[in-house]
Amino acid sequence: MVEEQEKKKTDEEILFSERKIAGFTVKPWSFGTLFDISGLLDTIFDKIAQKEIVLEFDFDEGLTKELPKLLRIASIAAPEVKAVLALTVNVDEKEIEELDMVKGMELLSAVFRQNFSILKNAFGLSLSLAGELKDEMGS
Repeated sequence: MVEEQEKKKTDEEILFSERKIAGFTVKPWSFGTLFDISGLLDTIFDKIAQKEIVLEFDFDEGLTKELPKLLRIASIAAPEVKAVLALTVNVDEKEIEELDMVKGMELLSAVFRQNFSILKNAFGLSLSLAGELKDEMGS
């Protein structure tokens, strides 16, 4: 009976339950964190759509070859990405700004990897909606 009451964990929570990156504790987003960052994610998706960038991620192949795409997202929506990272590890954005490039990319990669399924669904939904809008506009 106790087992039935236990929270089911996602693959990300099992594989990447908690990591230390650059002195920060990185763990998968809670439901509350998702509410906190949803507006930021929406803005990130809008900025990507405005640039008409097609972001197709091969989520089954791992993350290494996706790093250039993550860098592209970070460059397009730097303030929002910085805010998402800060909220994820519960620090001031200034601490994120002070990271060197390698540690910053490690942090971005870890957050992305730990929240893979959420982002996969969000990117898929965002890209699908952008495609539908384009079709409706006759482009």
